Amino acid sequence: MGPTKMYGKNGKLLMFGLFLIFCCKETSSKCKQLTSCSCVFPNGYGYSLSPLNDSTLVHTSNSNLFAFYMLIFHINVTFFFLFFSRPIEAVIVGDNRAILFHPCTNVQMGISGECKKGKGASLCLQHGNDSSVLGTAEETHLMVEPVNSTVLFVVHHNNYTTKIALECCTSTQCPTLLVPPILANDSKEYDLKLISPYSCKKLLMHKGLSTGTILLICFFSFSALYFIGGAIALKLLRGATGWEMVPDHKFWLEELPSYVKDGVGFTFNCCHADSYQKI
Repeated sequence: MGPTKMYGKNGKLLMFGLFLIFCCKETSSKCKQLTSCSCVFPNGYGYSLSPLNDSTLVHTSNSNLFAFYMLIFHINVTFFFLFFSRPIEAVIVGDNRAILFHPCTNVQMGISGECKKGKGASLCLQHGNDSSVLGTAEETHLMVEPVNSTVLFVVHHNNYTTKIALECCTSTQCPTLLVPPILANDSKEYDLKLISPYSCKKLLMHKGLSTGTILLICFFSFSALYFIGGAIALKLLRGATGWEMVPDHKFWLEELPSYVKDGVGFTFNCCHADSYQKI
């Protein structure tokens, strides 16, 4: 009966320990979203695409067959943006379509269509002279894949779902590329990859002092005030010398060591009092 109870107790402790480890791991791996284009981990590091608001992304294509057409299309759209729209909008070409990406905020983009109406969009699909909104900044959510810790910008808009995986490029000569896959014309899901120096993890928030550090500072500060201030007060008021200058010296020098000794003995006796105390 005793071993069974002990096994059950140990099993509960093991399950509780595994639960704590799982919770701590989940908490430490969660990237808390700050804005529509940034998130931060508990250690202060995170991801932010806000610098891309001040730069223009470079296009890329997965098909060599349309390479020349894509280049001409990109030049024309870029020329249009420079003179009639905001130049910070990014043009990403894939197949015979273009995906316009403006991280962090919504802007009117494209030649015509839905993306040119109202507040615009953050992600837009341009097909010829028509455009469709793939998502807005408010519809952007950040998540971290648990398998490979890849950070994804997930945008849900009506029937469209777009995932933008961040890939860090540490080279100083590395341009910013948004790589789209080859998709069917009626596709509603887009898996993109953003290769950029701005896709790297960096320190976003300087962590302040932890609770434990603050408690230690308070403990040592009050201890110093107690012992040093008390010694000075006893010296000036009572003329104490030697160990008598220690505040409550009888407690610290006589009673406390006895309490520590009794506590250690009680612990090593498996929380049982000495036999002579039971009589």
